[in-house]
Amino acid sequence: MTRADAPEVLEYKWGGFDMRWELEDLSGGTRLTLWTNIGRRFIAMGAAGWHICFDVLDHLLAELHRPHGWPRGDEIRRLAAIERRVRKAVRH
Repeated sequence: MTRADAPEVLEYKWGGFDMRWELEDLSGGTRLTLWTNIGRRFIAMGAAGWHICFDVLDHLLAELHRPHGWPRGDEIRRLAAIERRVRKAVRH
């Protein structure tokens, strides 16, 4: 972790690259920006799977807005399995 200015900015190193997540308050919503300094030769590998990560994030955020709150145990296990597959795909 190189910077944490909650709730606007989170920065850290990942695989030797800088990663920064920024949240920006918009009227009626929030903009999430992901920034990285990944090298040109790693762009395809670095981009692979991010759409799945964002789909999982979207699902988790939607779960928080359901009347019962946090995801159930079976949902957490399913999302964890998806995350493991994404991590494995990004490494290869």
